Formats: sequence, structure tokens, C-alpha cells
Amino acid sequence: MKKIFDRLEDMLTKISIIFVIGYAVLVAVQVISRYVFNSPITWTEVIARYLFVWSVMIYMPVLYRRHGNPRFDMIATKFKLSTQMLIWVCTDVVVLLTGLALFVFGIKYCIISKRKMIEGLVNVKLPMTVAYSSIPTGGFCLILGAAEQLVANLKQYVSLKKEDA
Repeated sequence: MKKIFDRLEDMLTKISIIFVIGYAVLVAVQVISRYVFNSPITWTEVIARYLFVWSVMIYMPVLYRRHGNPRFDMIATKFKLSTQMLIWVCTDVVVLLTGLALFVFGIKYCIISKRKMIEGLVNVKLPMTVAYSSIPTGGFCLILGAAEQLVANLKQYVSLKKEDA
């Protein structure tokens, strides 16, 4: 199971890097076209914005899995290890529920906005669903990452409780 999550993390990381590079290139093109040539290219700003949103949403579960998110280490380390694990289990549950909310409400939002088109693209009609689908995608990946962490932390918590008994 860990290998599957490792592959998913690797894939999400690579996609996010590609999106960030694309975002940076498009912003540079926008700046050059605006300030050097006095002729801004509007679609670069629009695409860059959505690449940024996508990169954040799909990298969010990777950060959570790598413990790159802010944690309450300062407070938790004051407790014994089994209590610390219980805190992490509660954190995993909250993150899992957040991912579930992003997934469910993101899908609803995509359905509501399926007839809207992305503004600012020249001669291209893309539905807003392309941009907004980053929300349920990120939510689903966050659910997977939080579930993995939850199982690992629960196992450690149970083994610590057995040792205490």
C-alpha cells in the first residue's frame, strides 16, 4: 500500500512542478509583453492563475504526507508519546473530513458552474469546470493522504497503548 501512495506522491509532485514552471513562464511572458512591448497578452494571466491554483491543490496532500504542514509540535511534545499520537490521530481525522468537504462541495461547485466559460481566453472556450475541478481533485488526494496517515498513527497509538497496559 505504501508503494501506491509513494507513486501517487511522486506523480503529484511532478505534475505540480510542471504547473509551477508553466505558471512562472507565463507570468514572465506577461511581464515582458506588458512592460517591454506595451502589449499585454491577457490569456497568459488567466492560464497562469489556474495553473497556480491547480499546483496548490494537488501539492497539498503531498505536503500533508511529508508533514510539511504546520503542526502543533510545540504543544504536543509536552505530552507523553501515546497522547501525542492521539493528537495526530485527531488531526488526521480533521484533515480527512476537510478533504471530504473539498471533494463533495468541489463536485457540487463544478456541476453548478459547468455552463460558465473561462473569461479572457482568445478564441478558446474552456468551461470553468476545468479550473474548478482542482478542488475535488485536491480533496480526493487529501482524503487518500490523510487516510494513510490516520491508519499509520492509529497503529502506532494502539501499540503504545498496549505497551502502557
